Amino acid sequence: FPLRYEPWLCGGEVPRVDCSTPAGLQRALGYVERRVPVVMENLGLMPRAEKWDLDYLRRHTNEWPGMNVLRSPGGENRYLYYVEEQADRDMSAFKGAPRHASRDLRMSFEGFLSAAEEDPSGRYYLQAPLVLRDLREDGCVQETWSKGIDQILQADCDRHVNRERLRAIEAAGRFGHWSRSQLFVGPADSLSPMHYDQYDNVYLQVAGTKHFLLMDPDAASGLYPFPAAHPYDEYAMVDVERVAHR
Repeated sequence: FPLRYEPWLCGGEVPRVDCSTPAGLQRALGYVERRVPVVMENLGLMPRAEKWDLDYLRRHTNEWPGMNVLRSPGGENRYLYYVEEQADRDMSAFKGAPRHASRDLRMSFEGFLSAAEEDPSGRYYLQAPLVLRDLREDGCVQETWSKGIDQILQADCDRHVNRERLRAIEAAGRFGHWSRSQLFVGPADSLSPMHYDQYDNVYLQVAGTKHFLLMDPDAASGLYPFPAAHPYDEYAMVDVERVAHR
């Protein structure tokens, strides 16, 4: 598939490190410590995910209709969250702001697969939290697991995670505690418009490929972010597929 951004925006590639040896892992952690994005190959962080495909996920999910799914009309295949209310800010100035690209739905994993197969006028992208891990005042972590997965899938994401390597990454990046895990399942050639995440990411690619275009945080103002009180807060107004030249 063609890249979904103007090629001149990319100035190079992030480093790739084979983490199958102790020396390789330490080299990768050195990048994390310096806050440099890095592709960590053969990390073995979540080995059970090697089993994951659509059939496996179908067997270990249920009919709970609360998984978050974004629907993009036609061939646009773009996905972004529209958040109308946030408790920590007054959003009245942008009440009724127009939606772009996609709308939010709630459905089961099986419902998501069926919709993706049966709706020729739309494209569907599942972006569902599997676990939320909140740090309480007493220092303990309170876990809230998705109601849509069974104990086998929960164990894949919990008991069978290589905690030693996860703690090494957390310590190197000074990331704090592991706060959530999310499952992303989407069609080919999907695009998440330019945005920032509220969390540092350890992104595990299970199948297919994903292309990230990363920007230096110092470039944020040039990307024209939406105002903090806008439903598209965290997104940029710049369209990286069609940058307006001045």
